[in-house]
Amino acid sequence: MRRGLRAAFTLVELMAAVSILSVGIVLIARSFISVAQALDSMRNRISAIQFLETKMSEWEQAAREAQGLKADEKQEEAEVGVRQAAYRAEISLLEDDEAEDIVQARVSLSWTEENRAKELALATYFNEKK
Repeated sequence: MRRGLRAAFTLVELMAAVSILSVGIVLIARSFISVAQALDSMRNRISAIQFLETKMSEWEQAAREAQGLKADEKQEEAEVGVRQAAYRAEISLLEDDEAEDIVQARVSLSWTEENRAKELALATYFNEKK
């Protein structure tokens, strides 16, 4: 009696399957890392927006209590989320004849993320303090 050929995978077929699976796993890992970096970037941006909105609401409250704001400028370091950032605030008088009693309040935040400089700013207008 002669033995029949068995239906089995050859070594070449197994090597090809493992290679294809390896490429797929590498692509999935890269996309996972990319998504994690994007998530971290969005967390930083949301933290920065919340920080700037808090500063702006503090100014708004101070403007209501004092019936306006005086021109001023300051710069300091701040911890936003888990990152160190440079915070800059400036209140400047508008140089427009029609808007004599209006000041522009602008807050900005700068930080470094993945060796890239990032900056976010908010601005609004208030009455000048008399």
